[in-house]
Amino acid sequence: MDLVEQLVSVVGSKNVITDAAKSLRFRKGYRSGKGDAVAVVFPTTLMEMWRVLNVLHDHNIIIIMQAANTSLTEGSVPAPGYDRQAVVVNGMKIKDLALINHGEQALAFPGTTLFQLENNCGPLNANPTPSLAHLTWEPLSLGELTTILVGP
Repeated sequence: MDLVEQLVSVVGSKNVITDAAKSLRFRKGYRSGKGDAVAVVFPTTLMEMWRVLNVLHDHNIIIIMQAANTSLTEGSVPAPGYDRQAVVVNGMKIKDLALINHGEQALAFPGTTLFQLENNCGPLNANPTPSLAHLTWEPLSLGELTTILVGP
């Protein structure tokens, strides 16, 4: 089974884009940056993400992690000049938000919106008006996965 077939077996054909024209918006940054990728993959769960990363590792593929693709630093889109093929792994379909440590922290996945954060974390703050000003963002090692400290 080739790379694309393996990715499709993990996430399904509707969650893998290989057509260059259809994948352009994920290979080109909102502000700047643009490069090639064998595919753009959209895992829908952490288990799918883990399986996709294993497939890419087994094939020695460059992994470009991506969420909303604002591309403020061009780090979420492929760049020209890689020594091997790249795949964009877009996590926006993983929309979970979990409150942990008795509501003192939240684990926000790549597809979590600011609206979800305010609705779920706001009631935990002392301030009666939910505000993201009270949140401290601490990115974890997977790039787009974030833990948030809630409170003043």
